[in-house]
Amino acid sequence: MTQVSQRNRDWLVVVGVNLTATGWFFWQHYRGQTTAETTLIAAPIVFVILNSVMLRGIRAKNRRQQLDTPTSQIVTAILLASAATGSMWAALHEDLGGKELMNEVVSSKPLSAIRPERKAILVQLLRTRLQNSRDYDAAVLQIKPTQPPVYSAQSFENDKVMQSVMSHVQNVASLDISYEVKQQDAMNEFRTRMSKADPAYLQSFEAERPGRVDEFGRMASLEKEWLEATSNLYEFVVANRGKIRLNKDQLAFSDPKVKADFDDKKQHAIDLLSKVRDTENEQAERQKKALGGVPASKWGLMGD
Repeated sequence: MTQVSQRNRDWLVVVGVNLTATGWFFWQHYRGQTTAETTLIAAPIVFVILNSVMLRGIRAKNRRQQLDTPTSQIVTAILLASAATGSMWAALHEDLGGKELMNEVVSSKPLSAIRPERKAILVQLLRTRLQNSRDYDAAVLQIKPTQPPVYSAQSFENDKVMQSVMSHVQNVASLDISYEVKQQDAMNEFRTRMSKADPAYLQSFEAERPGRVDEFGRMASLEKEWLEATSNLYEFVVANRGKIRLNKDQLAFSDPKVKADFDDKKQHAIDLLSKVRDTENEQAERQKKALGGVPASKWGLMGD
């Protein structure tokens, strides 16, 4: 093997070892095998050991072959290890900070003992929202499905059935709206306190969450809109009872215009309900990510 090809192989070893180690650390972390804290502590130690062993092996091999070991290889190994460690820190330190924050949230540590003040205010926000979610989940578990299902032909059978269905719908909607208002109130209180304690942090906090800071307020408005549309639909049937009747499993209409109006109102209510459910699913997914991969049930919430 020529001296040039030997040098090229050494360079490949230097670069390959560092890149492979970097990839392995990231792979282990994102598979959930290591925490951000463990990765950031272990990575520098591993890189020092790997590069020391690798460079000593290259130098020993070169001495046997009466070749010099370029200083540039040593410098490159140090730079690659430093760059790899730096990239992991940049990618994982937010995960580490998030984990520490979540530990504070679920701890019994008094807010007065948490520093700096802006962190205490953020912890209070998350604790309040977490408790609201726990209370909401506990209440949801007590609710039984609507019988007959809302919007089904059977739900329009007579005034008594419609009254029962609407009473159930209103109870569910009231529970949802109350929860959403509480969550938005918690955010508003957070804003008020943070605007006094650290206005710059509040500005960056909201800038990082465009469109999400007031999501519970918008959700409450959407839920109210859906409840109003559903109420209008059932009130419409009551007002036109003489032109609408249940025939087996189908609604029969004696007036085509009444049927057209009914279909429009029903579709509008169903579309709003779909929006409500889609928004709820988006919120649930964001909450799951915010918990740092910890199952929601571990936090006292509904989930896997």
